Amino acid sequence: MVAVFALLAAFGLLVAAILLLQEARSMRSTAQEPIYVIEDAVRFIHQKLPATQRERLTLDDVRCMLEWQLQFVRQLGPAGNGTRARTPTSEPLIIGGTQAAAFIMLRAEEGERSFSFEDIHAVLDAESHYLHRIGGIGRPVKPRDAGGRGPAGEGEEG
Repeated sequence: MVAVFALLAAFGLLVAAILLLQEARSMRSTAQEPIYVIEDAVRFIHQKLPATQRERLTLDDVRCMLEWQLQFVRQLGPAGNGTRARTPTSEPLIIGGTQAAAFIMLRAEEGERSFSFEDIHAVLDAESHYLHRIGGIGRPVKPRDAGGRGPAGEGEEG
């Protein structure tokens, strides 16, 4: 009789372990991608700014800088930067770099806004903290091959 109970208990533990493993797999496969919400980013970044920039820059200023940076990134994206196509061997796209700051400065001047490079870099630096917070920064993505397939060379037959 004790052996039957022991067998039933072992079977129950086995079923529970299998169910836990299946749940863990489903949770891992349905993990959400990081979602960049502009208004959340604007508030977070404005709060993270050093006091001098926070006093000088409005939430709208921060929003404009982020939107202009997005325009800059879209221009550089997979199609290229307007002068040359991006290739798998192109240097990685770095968000928040000097080129992005120069683009933001140019757009600000076109819109008759006045930001210093220190203001722009403070916003871009605080944005990196936001990206870390939402899980948007991680391992570098492997480049795709010229045919647009997975990491270079992946998926090719023999």
